[in-house]
Amino acid sequence: MILPNIQKFLFEEYGGNNLQQLVNHCAGDKQIIFCPQLGNIYSWWIPKSSPDSSEGGWSKMKYIDMKGDNPISIWEHMAIRTSDIKEIIHNQYDCYLVSMNDVFYSLLEGNKVNDTINFDIYIKHGPTFYSTNVTNKPQRLMVKSILKNNNKIIYSLKDNTIYKKDLFQTTLDSWMTVDKDKGWNDMNEEDYEEDYEEDYEEYYEEWRKDLNNVWYTRREFYNFYGTDDAWDNVDPGTYHTMRMDDMDGLWYTKEAFFQYYGTNYIWDKMNPKDMFKRQTLCNVFNWASYLPILRQDQFITKYLDTYK
Repeated sequence: MILPNIQKFLFEEYGGNNLQQLVNHCAGDKQIIFCPQLGNIYSWWIPKSSPDSSEGGWSKMKYIDMKGDNPISIWEHMAIRTSDIKEIIHNQYDCYLVSMNDVFYSLLEGNKVNDTINFDIYIKHGPTFYSTNVTNKPQRLMVKSILKNNNKIIYSLKDNTIYKKDLFQTTLDSWMTVDKDKGWNDMNEEDYEEDYEEDYEEYYEEWRKDLNNVWYTRREFYNFYGTDDAWDNVDPGTYHTMRMDDMDGLWYTKEAFFQYYGTNYIWDKMNPKDMFKRQTLCNVFNWASYLPILRQDQFITKYLDTYK
């Protein structure tokens, strides 16, 4: 069974761009790397409630620390020259990319905290949660759906908050394989593809026109953008949020940013609040340049204090 929000990373056989591609996926699109051979997950940005969350760079999840009733995921920051990422790229281990928004975890009972993996990792697709075997260091990543009466408490990886367990489902979407969901299902099993191909095609048969004035199916939208957001946003009845690109001063939708830059990282940096701060700094330094040197620092400080 292949979940559409899990993407296998494709290495270039002799290329030197593998590291850069992983950085683009994880730093720009905030995706998590699942590496079965090393038995762990890796991220460029870690949850804001975790220590050192403001520091970007490769980190691997070590364990869950409970502060009262509140869990905190603890991550180990890694230098690229000695990190697991270097080993992954050098050996071209199988690794899978999943958005942090779709990754969840639960605590294992009885495990000590010190440098011990005391968590299970889940992936959410639609209303359904799936267990993964990634922390068991398997040869291949596998998933299975969670039973409705599962009594584990599930937490969101992105902010370490609890997720309501009464929302768990046992049925799959119509275009997925219900009859094959009887335990661990190999994500790379080609035999499963034919089982849901017919329903899958029906779900994706509608066509919509993208910003380049070319018509695409829903599947093609998802394969390009990695999400259904773009499909929804080109609906004529949907309001299109736009942001200004300070490279040319023109306004574009999120999809236009993605098509030009190949990542959502620039869209995030064009946040109106950040743009306002940049413009304010430019203005105040420009105005200060007309004052005597001894008065410039005082003027800049007092002016910026008015925004606090």
